[in-house]
Formats: sequence, C-alpha cells, structure tokens
Amino acid sequence: DESAAPYFRPTQEFKKNLQQRFPDPIAFQDIDIRQKGIKPQENVDKSIVQLLLSRYGDIPPQLVVAIGPPAINFWVNNRDSTFPGALFVAMARESILEAISLRPTDAAVATRFSFTGVAENILKLRPETAHILVVFGDSPSERVLSAAALQELAPYTDRFSLGFTNDMAIHEIQEKVAQLTPDS
Repeated sequence: DESAAPYFRPTQEFKKNLQQRFPDPIAFQDIDIRQKGIKPQENVDKSIVQLLLSRYGDIPPQLVVAIGPPAINFWVNNRDSTFPGALFVAMARESILEAISLRPTDAAVATRFSFTGVAENILKLRPETAHILVVFGDSPSERVLSAAALQELAPYTDRFSLGFTNDMAIHEIQEKVAQLTPDS
C-alpha cells in the first residue's frame, strides 16, 4: 500500500535524495505489479511485461527499484525481456536478498526488522501484556514473515501467548481484534 508509512517514507526520501543529487529532471513512476486475487504465474508476468513495454518502451527506465519479494522476483525473472539496460536496486529483508542472484551491476538495500525488538517495546510500555496478535495476510512473503516472527518470539512464550492472522478472512480478523482483552 503506497500510502502506508513503511512504503511511503523510504520512497519519498529516496526520490528527494535522488532529485537533489542529479540536476536533470527525473521522472518517477510507481508501479504495483500485484494482481489482486491472482497467484503469481507466468501468464500474469508476461502481461505485466507487455504492459511495461507498451507504456515505457520508447523511453525505457534507467533505474528500476524493486521493493519487496514480489517485485524483486518479477524483475529478476523478467528484466532481460523488459528493460535489460536498466540498473537495478532491490530492497527487502536480508533473508530475502540472500536468496536471489544479483548481478555485479545490481545493488541491494537490506532492511532489518526485529520482532523481538517490537515485543520488548510492547512489554516496556505495557508490562501486563499477556497476548500478542500479529496481523499478517496470506501472501507467500507474509507467510515467511510470520515464520520469522514465530521463530524470533519463541523465547517469549512464557511471557505472552502469540497469535497470527494468516489463515483468517478480513471479517474474522475484525472479530478477533474486537474480542481482544485489555492485556492484548
């Protein structure tokens, strides 16, 4: 979600800094490659490639910045058939970046997120916390994050119980959140 702080803030800062460093005008294009309700597949990728080529084929991008696993995987798999001359920057968690093959001209921005740090902050602010509900969706990358959260937070299970929303529909999440006790 482009309006969410984790996306918006770094993107705006990146654009501002890039514009300050280069005197020529820079055109920024944000493209969401996710297909709502469709699992990633070869035909979907081909249609996105065709869309990109029809939209930007005359003036191809000089730089592609892919944020998150879906965008990174799409670009790594399709860059040679799309804009092979574009420089590439991948931005994701360290564990995601370790699993992809970058080329010598590629760059990566590795992000770190500490679930234990979040838990520690919660416990400092609300020491009475007995339950934490971690809200994630059901995408493959959110499943990876859930597994990482579960692993990192395992040592805390004597302090609080832990729940996840990956298997829940939005109305179930709403019901669950509405039923949370004050020590959640």
